[in-house]
Amino acid sequence: RRSAPHSDSSEELGGQDAAEKKALAFRRLQVQIKIEEFLKSYTRGQNLVKINARGKRYARRVYVDTAKRALVIQGANGPKIFPFAAMKEVDLETRTTKEGRVETLLICAIEKEGRIVKELTPAFPDQAKASAFVNCVTLFSLALRRTQSD
Repeated sequence: RRSAPHSDSSEELGGQDAAEKKALAFRRLQVQIKIEEFLKSYTRGQNLVKINARGKRYARRVYVDTAKRALVIQGANGPKIFPFAAMKEVDLETRTTKEGRVETLLICAIEKEGRIVKELTPAFPDQAKASAFVNCVTLFSLALRRTQSD
């Protein structure tokens, strides 16, 4: 047997539209919470390991300067500032160290005048912290690049 056709599809669409708006509002709230947590922990700074191009490891303090809209890496020769707008690509890579520990690397390409001039590679001991860092940095760099081009 065939069932009777639905009375009016516009009612269904109205309900679906409201559900989508609710879901979007929820996602925005989740993103806002993640960003607030990120800024709370990285405004004070976190101790991370920076790996240079040759593979040498250095302990560094990494923090976010909200006034300069940049990621700052505090090293032996003073702070190095990397604006979020200059960050072209941000990727994650997981690997095992010689000691058998699993670490998550963030690979961040810094662009200057259309060319990639530097690659930042901080190592995170925790996968969740690394992915939260990547998500927030990607969001900031996309948003700031968009505002610069407008």
